[in-house]
Amino acid sequence: MPKPSASLPFQRGGIPAFLSFSSPIWRWAIFAIVIWGLVEVGSYRWTTAPAEGKQFAIVPREPKYQPLSATRQPVLRLATFNMHGAKGEDKVKSLARTAEFVKKFQPDFLALQEVHYNGWLERSNQAERLGWMLEYDWLFAPTSYRWGMLEFGNGVLSRYPVEQWLRRPLPVSSDRTPRNWVLSEIVFDSRRIRILSTHLDTYDGDSLKHMATAKAMFLELEPPAVLLGDLNARADHPQILALCNHPEVRFTKEEDQSPNGPDWKIDWIFLRGLQPVQAGWEKSVVSDHPLYWVDVTWPDPEQYEPSPNEESNGVQVGANPTSKQR
Repeated sequence: MPKPSASLPFQRGGIPAFLSFSSPIWRWAIFAIVIWGLVEVGSYRWTTAPAEGKQFAIVPREPKYQPLSATRQPVLRLATFNMHGAKGEDKVKSLARTAEFVKKFQPDFLALQEVHYNGWLERSNQAERLGWMLEYDWLFAPTSYRWGMLEFGNGVLSRYPVEQWLRRPLPVSSDRTPRNWVLSEIVFDSRRIRILSTHLDTYDGDSLKHMATAKAMFLELEPPAVLLGDLNARADHPQILALCNHPEVRFTKEEDQSPNGPDWKIDWIFLRGLQPVQAGWEKSVVSDHPLYWVDVTWPDPEQYEPSPNEESNGVQVGANPTSKQR
């Protein structure tokens, strides 16, 4: 039997040494596979689990006087704003600038989209920071997390007490960014209003499923109820048309619904059991979306009974039980 060549070292049994499990090549290969696996798992965008709670994070603030409508009913201002992570169309990222823009409108309830989490060091999110800057109770509703930390999602700011809230993920295709919806139940004028806020996908397949889900949920809610957010659906979308033509649904239909004309509007506010008083929008460099708002009141003035603390300039609301002067 011929002897193995001296130029190629062999171990017992005729196996080359570089193929042995004790070889450094195997150790480096295993190390590379482990690192690759960690990168794949860490970089994958995982969907956050469902969550619920009894109230938002409370921010101490001073009470405010709520304006009254012509029929002496209190007026609630609802708004929705895709804040684009506080990064403006001029590529400048400034949460302070976003806060100043929102402050102009003084919304009582604001749904936010594209709200970012601020990384490993700060361990905070933009909804929380806006809540403290503007003195609103806040909720951050992350849609996903990567590298072991939350990433981004939706947010809600409210001046009114929140009785309860729910956060649920929406089904998405495997290669799409996770989405969710938030259902908030606020107390306004001693009554509960259910507000469904969301940011839906632009992809045709997921958009159709998401809009169908949002519409069905909204119509199943006990009125008064609101659906608002960046629905990524224009006026000719089948589900938008169905909502606009529904006998119980109210919405603001203006000729100038978006900077590019009414056909390009994708941010919506739909109402059930509430009467719109006035509405508007404004586009700013702080985001690639306008901020939309609507003032609402109760539809039947005869059902409204003024509260004992009503004054000529409004009703004192917006203070929570733990409010402190600062």
